[in-house]
Amino acid sequence: MSDACILFVDDDPGVLSSMRRMMHPMRAQWKMLFAPGGKEALEIMEKESVDVVVSDMRMPEMNGAQLLAKIKSRHPMAARIILSGHSERKMAIQAINVAHQYLNKPCAFEELGNVITKTILLRRMLGEPRLCELANGVVRMPSLPEHYMAITAELGSDEPSMERAAEIIQSDPAMTMTVLRLVNSGFFGLSSRINTVNEAIGMLGLELLRNLTLATGLFSKYESAKSFSIDKFTRRALAVGTLARKMAAQTGAPKVVIEESFIAGMLCDVGQLMLNTTLDEEYGRLLTQAAEERLCIATLEKENFGASHAEIGAYLMGLWGFADGITEAVAFHHHPQDSVTAISPQPLVFVHAADALVDKCIEGLGGDERLNQIFIAQVGLAEHLSVWREMSKSLTN
Repeated sequence: MSDACILFVDDDPGVLSSMRRMMHPMRAQWKMLFAPGGKEALEIMEKESVDVVVSDMRMPEMNGAQLLAKIKSRHPMAARIILSGHSERKMAIQAINVAHQYLNKPCAFEELGNVITKTILLRRMLGEPRLCELANGVVRMPSLPEHYMAITAELGSDEPSMERAAEIIQSDPAMTMTVLRLVNSGFFGLSSRINTVNEAIGMLGLELLRNLTLATGLFSKYESAKSFSIDKFTRRALAVGTLARKMAAQTGAPKVVIEESFIAGMLCDVGQLMLNTTLDEEYGRLLTQAAEERLCIATLEKENFGASHAEIGAYLMGLWGFADGITEAVAFHHHPQDSVTAISPQPLVFVHAADALVDKCIEGLGGDERLNQIFIAQVGLAEHLSVWREMSKSLTN
């Protein structure tokens, strides 16, 4: 990663000097630049190709959110991170639509270094610059229209129900992604990682969700396209997530693996939603070709875009700070053997199997052909396959 360029921005000379010292061990891996304010940062970016920007939030003349908004428009290839010691909600809300992640000061060297490293590695995996630019511009994913109307009505009611809001959100992959991204990103100073929608809403609260919906357009409604069915996409996402969670529980996996399996299963094809949203007509032609010729859409994506929806989805997961287990499961759910860390039962195993079995039971496709039984045996779960197949049959009942 020696050619990666990282720009740190802070108006406090002492903080900037401290950042230099803290990041000094990475000098052989990254080119690091330092700017004392937004104006200087933009001047640097006119001359340098910057991969990641790490900016303080509270700065005079141009605060961190304003700076990142300009960078998003002028330099869309750069990943954008806010590093702030101030947990004021009003300022955090300003950053939601422009910052990919929001880290709280004081931030340990290991945490900041890991976030930057992960972002760069995922970009290398994605490869194609156009896809990075498109993904960097995404701030939310569109939801099934009826789900959007339902959550808007619920949050706008005189007495909104937390249970009803959670039910709506966790039945929609885009809303699930948005809420979990918020609660785990550091925007509101929450320290523990949350892996369920119920916990996320409990931590955020309905009042904050309502305010965010009004102030930032937290959720959005999918606009129809002829070649892509958001209804079918949503139903399939819920089926894969639900089956992955059931399979993880059936094997006695730890609670965190069970919940991450559900989230990763729900979001494993979110790259398709991004492609359809950003490349509507172009992606639509690929979907039509795949349907008419009975071809694998992931193969066509790779041939035409340089990456499949799996890599694109994983890039988004990493960019938005999702747990490594979720990001890995999304990235390798078609080819789990390509993961270098999958040596024990974890979300990747269950999401891979659920994805293949859902295709077999719902889509009528060759699930067993896509199911990597050798890999499943290698992680010690071969004896569960017959039970999983029975579980998947309930999807069609």
